[in-house]
Amino acid sequence: MVVSMRVFTTILKVLPLLLLLLSQGCKTKTKVVASCGDGFLDPGETCDSGTLPVSSCQELGYYVQNGDLTCNDDCTLNQSACSLSCGDGQIQTEFGERCEDQNLSGETCSTLGLGGGTLSCSADCRFDISGCEVQAVCGDGTISSPFEHCDGANLNGQTCLTLGFHGGTLGCDLFDCVFDTSSCATFGRCGDGVIQSTYGEECEGTELQGGSCEQLGYYGGLLRCGEDCRLDVTPCAEVGRCGDGIIQDGQQETCDGTNLGTTTCDTLGYYEGDLACGEDCLFVTDNCVGRCGDGIIQTEHLETCDGADLGSATCLGFGHFGGEPTCSPQCLVQQDTCADVVDISGGYQHTCAVLSDGTARCWGAGGGRLGDGTSAESHVPVQVLGLTSATSVSAGYWHTCAVLSDGTARCWGVSDGPTPVQVSGLNTITAISCGENHTCAVLSDGTVRCWGDNSSGELGNASNNTTNTPVQVTGLTNAISVAAGYDHSCAVLADGTARCWGNNLFGQLGDGTTTNSNVPVIVSSLTQVSRISCGAEHTCAGMAGGTVSCWGNNTNGRLGADLYDT
Repeated sequence: MVVSMRVFTTILKVLPLLLLLLSQGCKTKTKVVASCGDGFLDPGETCDSGTLPVSSCQELGYYVQNGDLTCNDDCTLNQSACSLSCGDGQIQTEFGERCEDQNLSGETCSTLGLGGGTLSCSADCRFDISGCEVQAVCGDGTISSPFEHCDGANLNGQTCLTLGFHGGTLGCDLFDCVFDTSSCATFGRCGDGVIQSTYGEECEGTELQGGSCEQLGYYGGLLRCGEDCRLDVTPCAEVGRCGDGIIQDGQQETCDGTNLGTTTCDTLGYYEGDLACGEDCLFVTDNCVGRCGDGIIQTEHLETCDGADLGSATCLGFGHFGGEPTCSPQCLVQQDTCADVVDISGGYQHTCAVLSDGTARCWGAGGGRLGDGTSAESHVPVQVLGLTSATSVSAGYWHTCAVLSDGTARCWGVSDGPTPVQVSGLNTITAISCGENHTCAVLSDGTVRCWGDNSSGELGNASNNTTNTPVQVTGLTNAISVAAGYDHSCAVLADGTARCWGNNLFGQLGDGTTTNSNVPVIVSSLTQVSRISCGAEHTCAGMAGGTVSCWGNNTNGRLGADLYDT
């Protein structure tokens, strides 16, 4: 009777189970009720709890075991840990299989050198040559290739290692002269589904043990397992990593190993030295020497400053009045922030100036005139406190005032104190002038305001009452400038005429009389007046044509004439 290969294979796999069942029938222990899970193999059960019919997959006819055999809850044997066997439809050449059922791998009796006839596959997945004309004789000591792989002790130079296994002793099947790899299989091989780390395997198929390109230091890519069961980082390398010698700009690398691109210590702004690359693929400048920006002035490299270190450079040293020089990104001293004088005024024993940066400096007698918060005198300019937007300044007898860019004014001195205070109620001032004990200012609408001592009518508001807040000068609506003297005041109008008011003892009001006036009077015979200035007891005016006229007390020739009369 002819039995098919698959039926025969099935019998081989269940035979151990049948034998175990028969052996269990010989037990002397009596059991009344069959129950799955009681630890006894009852009829119909292939296993029960810890009782298994076999100890390995090989006993069931499999080649590979990945894990332990277990018993299912229904007392059937769980063979999921077993794989690769004769009869699974795949020819396992590494385990000596030559065929599978009707699959003869394209071989015939003729291709095997056995003449004509019919080649078939035996139940153990080896060629059955009984139907061939010429019979190869297994055991004659001669390897009849390609049918026989070996013959007896003649292994044709092969070992478990040459066949891809990690160890073991290769044998030769005595019946069909094919390799017996059962000993080799116990050591495993690449491709058996089990990672043999002892033999250098890092992966198996899709099992990468949680590894990834990123975990290996690459910036990306899809890690895969090579045919040698070692990690294949080729896709990772295509993305790159720090240490591959390639500068990955997209990953913020500035260098890689000895690859520094075209960058040197010089191109980074240093003066000399050897640039290096760190383990993080970023430049290491430890061996670069000196650069603009290191806070050290290196005159040998033409630096005149470095950061906050300006050396001995000062604005005064460059011929400027004030301010602080700065250091350029090229480590050269810059004078752009140095300040020059834009307005200056001399008072009684002191002088004040406004600089181009909006600050003010004063020097001379103290008593609060200098505005530096003290009453001390100074032989060199000191900065007026709190002024950063001054546009003009006027120094009087005991006090000083400055106009700011916002149209307000600040004053300081004997009465106001050593630090600037704001003038009340005025925010459209265009010009200001300080006298001995009073001050006058022109507003943008052409009117004039004065405050302080008014005993001689120098405030021009038709009274002689002293006031510490600004009052409007009577009748002036088109003034363009103002001057405050010892105890009189004058203004230039837009039409080129001039008005004066206050003490007129020496005719300093210019109206042809010596009568005091607490309201403005017109200065006689003057037209095209462009500017005016009041002294202690006299007045001078400049004309558009360049001439100058003076009037009042001529003691000591202060009017600029040969006569010494008032």
